[in-house]
Amino acid sequence: MNESDLNKVIGDSLSWYYKIPDDGSSIGIGGKRPFDGFGASKGFPVYWEGKYLHKVEAFNFNDLRQHQIDNLIAIKKGIPYAKCLFIIGVQWAPRELRAYVFEDLEDIAKRKEEKRSIYAEEFRKLTNYVVKKDGIFPFDF
Repeated sequence: MNESDLNKVIGDSLSWYYKIPDDGSSIGIGGKRPFDGFGASKGFPVYWEGKYLHKVEAFNFNDLRQHQIDNLIAIKKGIPYAKCLFIIGVQWAPRELRAYVFEDLEDIAKRKEEKRSIYAEEFRKLTNYVVKKDGIFPFDF
């Protein structure tokens, strides 16, 4: 499992999706991908950026590019009913992949600005996750 695999599982969990190519060749400004993908599920447009941790460890917000969070915030402001998500996939156990779903993008942007990582202890306390089952994340929008 890697970040590309995580994004495929996220996409497969939606009714329809498009994964933006990692090389940025087909979309974006100056070759920068605005975020990982977009799609639709249960009547909602969905936009996401996904990051992957191969074990329960700290997530450093340096891995989240400023333009990625800025683009998700801009879409949320323009389309308030859209699901704009920052998702951290954590390989919790050999057969347990959790997707921690963050919808409060302003808080994520603030954490990034303040360089406040999410530590393993915090992941253990968070309840905003779904577990991969039958090859998908059972998102409940």
